Amino acid sequence: MLRKYDYSETSQILRLLTRESGVVAALAKGSKKEKSGFGGALDLFYLGPAVVVFRPRAGLHLLTAFTVKESFGALRKSLRRYYVACHLAEILTGLTREEEPIAPVFALLTEGLAEIAAVPEEGLASLGAALELRLLGELGFAPALDVCAACGAELSGRERHLSVAFGGLLGAECRDREAQPVPVTPGVVEALRTLARAPLRSASRVRLRPADARAIRAFLTGFAEWRLERKLRTARFL
Repeated sequence: MLRKYDYSETSQILRLLTRESGVVAALAKGSKKEKSGFGGALDLFYLGPAVVVFRPRAGLHLLTAFTVKESFGALRKSLRRYYVACHLAEILTGLTREEEPIAPVFALLTEGLAEIAAVPEEGLASLGAALELRLLGELGFAPALDVCAACGAELSGRERHLSVAFGGLLGAECRDREAQPVPVTPGVVEALRTLARAPLRSASRVRLRPADARAIRAFLTGFAEWRLERKLRTARFL
């Protein structure tokens, strides 16, 4: 579950990420009742089998059954973990169309939530950045880190400027095409490439200097906001 809204004193509207149908909005009647068929109010990031009655003409589908198999309880015991998960959910819901199958994203987020819940908190910045890069890639918005983001030419290995608008590293010949290129250190470039490729199980072990972590967070936030054409509400909590 990616987002939830109160519909009435007893019901909720939920935005679900499903393996078969992508993001789906559904009404869960009576879900806030203690003795409902859902076992009480449903919460964000619960994982389990769901029964959804699709009602195209009604404008809102109906969730008739849901069984919680995994609640990722550690997310609700740590604000830092919870904010990382919420940030990913906001990007996902903003960059996808409802009912568009995205099975690889379902698998990525399921694995990602388990990692967010399990890793030491000092590894959350690296893990969160790696998950964001993977998510953007699965949705077709991967930053260009191996070729020039502006022209697609091979990079020399000495590039030190990122562009939010073009979406990645700029070659020397294209740097002037960006009104506000962001200068970065070789460490930031290497860290971005490492995080984009590292298995999630090891991403949290990528150690970032505080200045590099801030630069990576600023770029990823700006990159996502440019594509969403709005500010991310969760970014300030990271």
